[in-house]
Amino acid sequence: MSYDFHVFGTAPLDAEQLESIAAALGQSRLIGQGQASGGTVAERKVRGVFEYAFEFDGPFRVERDDLPEAVNVGAVGVRWVYQLSVVGTSAASKKLAGNFARAIAERSGGVVYDPQDDAVIFPRGGTRRFKAEPLDKIDLVRFTWFARREDVTHETPGIVFDLIRGYLPEGLPRRFGSFEPLQGSLDETGKDGFVAAWRSQPMMLFWKGSRPCFGGSTDGLGATLIGAQHAGPHPVGSLELTFDHRAFLDDRWTDDAVALFVAISEQVPAFFAHAEVERNVGQQRGNLWYGPDAQTNPGLVVRNVWMGLPCFAVWLAWLGRPYSRR
Repeated sequence: MSYDFHVFGTAPLDAEQLESIAAALGQSRLIGQGQASGGTVAERKVRGVFEYAFEFDGPFRVERDDLPEAVNVGAVGVRWVYQLSVVGTSAASKKLAGNFARAIAERSGGVVYDPQDDAVIFPRGGTRRFKAEPLDKIDLVRFTWFARREDVTHETPGIVFDLIRGYLPEGLPRRFGSFEPLQGSLDETGKDGFVAAWRSQPMMLFWKGSRPCFGGSTDGLGATLIGAQHAGPHPVGSLELTFDHRAFLDDRWTDDAVALFVAISEQVPAFFAHAEVERNVGQQRGNLWYGPDAQTNPGLVVRNVWMGLPCFAVWLAWLGRPYSRR
């Protein structure tokens, strides 16, 4: 019988850092660190003698697909995992393992996950919390993916939904529709409702996300297209997500957002995608507007016709076929 803790962090700790945690907790030490056989044993001092307390392994690299759902929605930027196991029923050993796990999480910018309860238990509320000073005007980071309609399949809306949920769930469509007030609700219709709305929209579909993602939109990616006769032999559609730029001051948010950018680019597939910065955009209570001093860039698609690569500076760029041979 064992009790386990998993620590998901943004960076691995070295042996010296782990040993300093044991020293700080007091009356404990680590045995077997760095041995080829793997696994480290933590011992605690009982009446002057060191005894087994728990064992742990790691750090191991993890991908998004490896994360429990509770960690996926409760932690940001995690890339590594430690696995702690208390064999036996000692309450003191379990307490020590829990404290050790919390210390690893604090130093690695991560969370402690309890697999027995399938829950993130530290820090309270997880690390997916974006708080920023309320401002009347902010800068935005806008991700835009461009795809030829002939490359978009019936499965594309569901694929995009799952990628957003897996990499950056703040981008999921809480409310969605083609006009304000947005009529669709994720709570009411779930993924199927959003996918159906995407497929049925011949022009634009909009949605609201959760901070730091203000929301997103699709244009010309539905099952039918109004004005297709004007779009030439290869009509182009687009997908957008818009973020508060202050999230990108934190490497954890940046890593997850860039991973999403790449994943959607590959899976749609996009022939071009970019991330650009828009400045001095008005915002209040999650709503955005563009005043005379807002700084934006020209669009790259007109009536579903591709105008060509941007003439302005971008932060990220993805070149798919035909621009790339990959």
